[in-house]
Amino acid sequence: MITRNEFIVLIVSFILGLFLTHPLGFSCDESCIHAVTFLSCAFAFLNMEIYTFFTGGSVWNPIAWGAATKSLVEDNSNKNKLIRKISFIFILIIDILIIYGIYKQSWIFN
Repeated sequence: MITRNEFIVLIVSFILGLFLTHPLGFSCDESCIHAVTFLSCAFAFLNMEIYTFFTGGSVWNPIAWGAATKSLVEDNSNKNKLIRKISFIFILIIDILIIYGIYKQSWIFN
């Protein structure tokens, strides 16, 4: 279940990604809209997962697709902490790639 704070992080990240990538005042064809929506959704989801990691919740595991790590409340073992750290590193790498995509698609930086 998504918490109120996770929802706020999700919405703010989506709006920020949408603002940075959508060309205001310019024509944006269908492929542009798809790219903008995908980048904004991915950016928002990954930022929500980073927030969840820092709050100790269950985090998406990008190595095992569809799997999630246990929260620190459920399992506070060293093995779970290591899996969480590895998942966080991969989430951070994917987020950096999404930020690069937003930078390349952005109307502000081009």
